[in-house]
Amino acid sequence: IKLCYLFNMDTFLTLLTKGLIAGFCYSLTSVTAALFCAHFVVKRGWLCGFVAGIGVAIVQLIWSTLAIFLLDISMDHFPIDPLLVSIIGATILYILAWKAFQMSKEPVHSPPEVPHQKLKAFAQAIPLALAYPLRTVGFAAIFILLGVHKIAPFDAFQGSGAVIGVGLGSLTWWVIVTLSVLGLKDRFTPAFIKLSRRISAFGIAAFATGGLVTVLIHHFY
Repeated sequence: IKLCYLFNMDTFLTLLTKGLIAGFCYSLTSVTAALFCAHFVVKRGWLCGFVAGIGVAIVQLIWSTLAIFLLDISMDHFPIDPLLVSIIGATILYILAWKAFQMSKEPVHSPPEVPHQKLKAFAQAIPLALAYPLRTVGFAAIFILLGVHKIAPFDAFQGSGAVIGVGLGSLTWWVIVTLSVLGLKDRFTPAFIKLSRRISAFGIAAFATGGLVTVLIHHFY
């Protein structure tokens, strides 16, 4: 029983760490949500912006839960070559990076309404994040490149480690966004926003490349 507990805890901590990385890295692609929260910080204060970020993080928990569940089910019943799975995951992330880069060419618009109440900021952030259900696929892609599919199948307790990790990673990102905007209010221009979008695109592409290279090295060597 003790060995079983230690194994479960070890797997839980492994998935927690991978989820932490996934939550933080994938939040880099949440450019629209980051811009949305930034406007709250500038116009209504840091706490209002951070609360909006928490709303986005909660939705990301939903997408990551679906991703980890579907990944577990698929690897348990439909095992696929890990290299092929990793290539698919990297391709998905490259597509998301390209979309983020294309957004950097679009004009920057402020939200039509920035409410004073923190609860309203939270409520507005949730449907904004829910509008992107394909993020489930994005989370699955990152989990794949982090090797989560090699650990599958796992039980609910172990899988919850990845979800909790995503929540912590996402929360960390929104803290950074809030503090960064708070310190750069005067520099928060359309040009700066477009630059941030491009950095986000290159960041997720670099993550996909690094993960794919790691998988290829382990596969051939």
